[in-house]
Amino acid sequence: GEVWPVRGIVPGRWTTFRLYVKLRPAPEDAGISRLRLRTTSSTPIRLQSVRAGDDVSLRFGPARTLYPGSAGLSEYEDGSLELQFAETEGKQDVQLELVLEAKMFLPGTTFLVELHNDERPALVQLVDPGPASALVSSTSLIVSADRERATLLDTLRVEPAALTPNGDGINDEMAVLVTVYQVAGARPITVGVYDLSGRQVRDLSIEPDHPSGEHRVLWDGRDGGRHLVPPGTYLLVVELDTDEFGVLRRAKPIGVVY
Repeated sequence: GEVWPVRGIVPGRWTTFRLYVKLRPAPEDAGISRLRLRTTSSTPIRLQSVRAGDDVSLRFGPARTLYPGSAGLSEYEDGSLELQFAETEGKQDVQLELVLEAKMFLPGTTFLVELHNDERPALVQLVDPGPASALVSSTSLIVSADRERATLLDTLRVEPAALTPNGDGINDEMAVLVTVYQVAGARPITVGVYDLSGRQVRDLSIEPDHPSGEHRVLWDGRDGGRHLVPPGTYLLVVELDTDEFGVLRRAKPIGVVY
């Protein structure tokens, strides 16, 4: 398999990629019924299309369109997705072309492609990097983002700006939006709500497997004892412990009204 483009990706921006998978079955191979796609970071993926054919048909149009169409699509919370083919693919030589959008948050992110056959559920075939199509020339499944970005912990955002936890279904929860760049290895992202005296009223910390990426944490206006906090102004604080720059901190005042 190989992907394009592979260099100069702007971190945190939706980028269109073309991912090619070349299936070269042996006579006894049973083909594949499912394809699982994920990455080595918390990378959201939006699938646009999947076609099957050779270089000529993929370039000039008569390739078979599998998605949207006969193939089913499942999307998962970790950003990965799975295609379920209506008919077994790969019993003969064929190329799959996946057109997708993704955001990159690490200097290097690898696309991981798994092939499955439902008749042999214990077997998983991993797609190796290499020349899969003459339409691109990367021979790689690794994408490199721009290393010049200095910010590891981006600006803290909340939606909505003020919380009104009165049970009417409008602004009863506040989404805390945290974006992390270029941090590898599992580590906690500390998220806390404090009153103006500095006392923590709620711990919303998370520990994702891949900290680099976009993270969404919800606050329902309740303290650690699950009681609604009094109306007023509070301070939202996010901290990330990095190897190179120590502890990075972002803070933002938020309001609770009734």
